[in-house]
Amino acid sequence: MNSLNQKTAVFYLAGVFILGFIAGGAVGYSQSRPRPRSFPTAPKPDDYVQNKCDRLTKQLNLTSEQRSKIEPIVRDRMNRMRQLQEESWQRIQEAIRETDQKIQDHLSAEQQQIFTEANRQRMSRSPGPGSGFGPGRGPGPNPKPSHDHQQN
Repeated sequence: MNSLNQKTAVFYLAGVFILGFIAGGAVGYSQSRPRPRSFPTAPKPDDYVQNKCDRLTKQLNLTSEQRSKIEPIVRDRMNRMRQLQEESWQRIQEAIRETDQKIQDHLSAEQQQIFTEANRQRMSRSPGPGSGFGPGRGPGPNPKPSHDHQQN
């Protein structure tokens, strides 16, 4: 190999090495940055029913007649699960309100303010009721207003 070809090859190799180093650093930097916590989002009710029926149709090779009979059952299941979740959430919120009040009964006025603010901050970071898995995420159709010391 003549000296011009060797210099050109070295130049290209050095360029590739430098570009790889830069790209690797950029990827490493982007992967090391903290990311905000994200929570699963709820599928829309119609999407849930559609997806569930699609899976059943594929898994079980349902006929259109079978699917048309099963779809209302799946929709009913979703609605019942949502109702149970909303009832559970209301009961949980009531238990939180009761225990928070019992705690506040033993605090000074200054401690109560700190306690209330800590609960308010915690709730502002919370994804809210039902934001995890399954149907019925969100506060429901009629979320009850809360008092400052009742949130947790």
